Formats: sequence, structure tokens, C-alpha cells
Amino acid sequence: MNKHVQNITIVNAHWNNRGDEAALMALIFELIRLFPKTKISIAFKDGKSIEQFPFIENVTYFDSKFKTKIIDIWLTTLTRGYLGFNKILKKLVRELTRSDIIIYSPGGSVINKNFFLWKQMEYLVPFICAKFYKIKMFVAAPSIGPFNADKHNRILKCLLKVPQVFCVREELSKQYLKDIGILNNVHVTMDLAFLNTVDKDENEKKLFDYKELFEYLKKYPRTVGITITDFKWHVKLNKESDLKTIINESFLAFVRHLEVNGYGVLFIPQLFGNQNDCDFMGQFSSPNMFIMNDTVDTLFQQYIISRLFAVVGLRYHSNIFAAKMGTPFIAIMYEEKMSGFIDMSHLNDYSLPLNELSFENLVLKFSLLVNNYDDLQKTLREKLPFWIEEAKKTITLLDSLKE
Repeated sequence: MNKHVQNITIVNAHWNNRGDEAALMALIFELIRLFPKTKISIAFKDGKSIEQFPFIENVTYFDSKFKTKIIDIWLTTLTRGYLGFNKILKKLVRELTRSDIIIYSPGGSVINKNFFLWKQMEYLVPFICAKFYKIKMFVAAPSIGPFNADKHNRILKCLLKVPQVFCVREELSKQYLKDIGILNNVHVTMDLAFLNTVDKDENEKKLFDYKELFEYLKKYPRTVGITITDFKWHVKLNKESDLKTIINESFLAFVRHLEVNGYGVLFIPQLFGNQNDCDFMGQFSSPNMFIMNDTVDTLFQQYIISRLFAVVGLRYHSNIFAAKMGTPFIAIMYEEKMSGFIDMSHLNDYSLPLNELSFENLVLKFSLLVNNYDDLQKTLREKLPFWIEEAKKTITLLDSLKE
């Protein structure tokens, strides 16, 4: 281990989402393995309380979500956090300038043309600090882009060239970087959630203790897991007034279709803590439906998914979990990160673009899954070693920063 690496800061991290939890925890435990005595600080962007985060020795976290003028961002970063108007920003910059390595957390795309310039600049603060204070920086396989072809890209290009290693989790993100001239040190790897180890015995015991779910799965051996969202959180899709109606009508009819054909329906919350999607799922209430508790952790969710007949996922990580656990799934694709994984994995037949979502298309895709069930299950098992090895590339590249 490099004795000079005493402080690592993970930036632009999100919590209260089982997908973010899976990828972030995989990264943390790999960092502990690579840098066993190093202090790790996590700069979360949730802006509210961080709940259900496990105690881990030498790992601390703090809120780094702020809104301020761009001139304040430059003033604060160029004075190492000692001058400026926003307390949260000042704390973030002081933490960054004490770091030996800055790591951009795995997650969805937040540096892209869909956000206002000030919002992008909030997420670019770590790049500014790394550039001006010559701090090593590593990007740990998020999605990124797309970008506008305008003058602002000159600043963006300058800052995105800062990391020594830039890992992204799909070819589309690499192409978006290439479009604005970021060509060097860019690697396509894989979502770090593939590196979590799911302890079967431990989670089997948790399931036995979760009596209601245990009895439900025993009653319905062919249970279909569903994740769903109303997209209120999405910067573009929340403006589409008809979308929520389409989602509601399509899935209400689909749930009834599954029940008539003898399937159980398990709704799997992706959000927890200060966020919530259980209330939205409750709108689809029916006799054969069960909503999983939102307090169970990501590894328990993955274990439960491994026991399901299939998954229909309107959230990215529910499909990643299904792929990882070998459970056939239908992915509803609403942005690049999902379509990128589907394209890379050649699973296009088992996906549905959001703009084609309807009850009829859900039934068609599910029928295709049922008719090809054994072959699809075999395909997922065969692809898993590749997905794991691609995810490990991120860690191998991270290990190179110890030199």
C-alpha cells in the first residue's frame, strides 16, 4: 500500500436507493481492501438525513448538496474553502483539498445537458479541486452525458480531462465523452453492483424471519417482481403529463393479467429512508400482490430476486440485480444507462423502450420471456462471469493509483 494515501473522498454519491447502495458499498469494501488504514469520507448529494448507512470503521460521510452562484463556486474552490458564501460548499472544498485521492462515485448521469449549468457545476467542483491542487482523481464507473455542442463544453472538456482514470459503465457514456473530445484514459467497465457477494444462508434466515414474505413466496412459487416509478424525480420525464397515466394503466392491467394466470406479484421498493416509492406502489394494490418492506438492504433484495420467477423493471438496478442473480427479466428502458447495458449484453429482445410502454407490449414481452425461459436463464448464467470481470476492471484500474 502507498503510505502517502491517508485520505480518500468519494464524491457525488447518492443514498436512499438500493441501486446506489449496492454499487457504493461494493466500492467502499474494495477501497478498504486496497487501502486498509486509509480514512474514507463520502460526500453525499441527498440533501436530507442519511439513514440505514452501516457503521464501518474509518468511513465517515457528510452532506454536500448545495445551490449557489457559479462565481461562489470559483471563489470557494480557488481559496481552498476559506472564502465563500455557502457553508456546505466550503466544507466540501476543505475536505477535497485534504484528500490524496478523489473518487467519483458510481451512479446515474448527473453531468449532462439535461441539467442547468449551475447544477452541472455543483457536480464538477471535485474536478476543479483535483485540477488546481493536483490531487489524483478516479471516476468509478458512473454513467455520464449526453452533452450539448456549445461553448460551455470548453470548460466541461477541460475539467473532464482531469481524472487519471475515467471508467464508465456503458459504451454510450464513452461515446458522449468522445463527442466532446475526451478520448484518453476512458474505460468501459460495468456496474459495481455485480461485485456484491450475496450470502445465501444469511439472507435465507432473514427471509424466514420476515414471516409475511416467507409465506407469500411459499404460496406463490411463480412470483414476478416489479419495480416501478412515477418519474417525479426525473428532470425531463416529470414534465410529460401523460406518462404517469400510461404507467398506471399499463401496470394495473398487467398485474391483473399476471394474477389471472396464477402468478404472484411482488413490488420491490428501490427507494428508502427520506425517499419513498412504497406509496406509489400501493396504488396497484390487489389480492395477490405483496409490497416488500423498504427497510431491507440491497443484498436481501438481490437474494429475493434470485428466488423469483421473473422481474419486470422500470428501475435500472432491479434489472441489474435480476441479471446478476440469473432471474429472467424485462427491462423498461427510460434512459441511456439501461439501454447501454441491454445493448452491451445483447438482451434487446427482452427490453421495452419507455415510449412503447403499454399493457399489450408488456404481455408480448412477458410471453416471449415465458416461451424462452430456460434459454434466457442459461444465457444470464453464461453472461455473469463476463459482467463480473468487467466490473472488476474498475477495481484493477483503481489499484493502479497506489503506484
